[in-house]
Amino acid sequence: MIFYAYQTITHIAYPERADPLLYEEQMELSKDINVLYMNIRGVLDNFAWCYMYERSPELEKKLSYNQVGLFSRKFRKLCDPFSEIESAIKVHDSWERELATRRDPVAHRIPLYVPNAALTEQESGRYRQLNDEFLAESSILAFDKSDVAFDAMYNIGIFHPHFIHNPDDPSIPIYPTIPNDLAHLTRIEKTLEVGLQVPDS
Repeated sequence: MIFYAYQTITHIAYPERADPLLYEEQMELSKDINVLYMNIRGVLDNFAWCYMYERSPELEKKLSYNQVGLFSRKFRKLCDPFSEIESAIKVHDSWERELATRRDPVAHRIPLYVPNAALTEQESGRYRQLNDEFLAESSILAFDKSDVAFDAMYNIGIFHPHFIHNPDDPSIPIYPTIPNDLAHLTRIEKTLEVGLQVPDS
């Protein structure tokens, strides 16, 4: 799911794009960014459960579900084999805390959202005018005219590859944020791959 979400993101929101997103593109892009961040956290959770079951299965009786995690202090303290990979995982601590600022809104508050374009003040006025036309024509079931207004709304402004979860907060650039997040995840996977190899006795 992460791979296909990232593939869609880079296909639609490529760095050089300036054309505004079509409505369908905006919805698909917003959906896949949410899919990506939900699954990054899910993969990290699965890594921790896998490591526990393979290297320290007795911990299942000592930890609650929300304490099983590569970045959980209690997990790190009680999971003796974790010392073998701790230094390699700890370099991702600040990233994991930052990741929460993107993932947690998806899970608990407002989904991440990709604006279809950035508008100047003049373009914003035109956008509002077209939106009023769209609503007015829709209300009288004049769908041919409402479709024209709707399509025109999505042809205003310049696209910038950013996403947000709250209009009052700064936007987050897709590049390099998402590639960097996936790079962290890949490096953690490589560390776990080594850590799951039980040393010869």
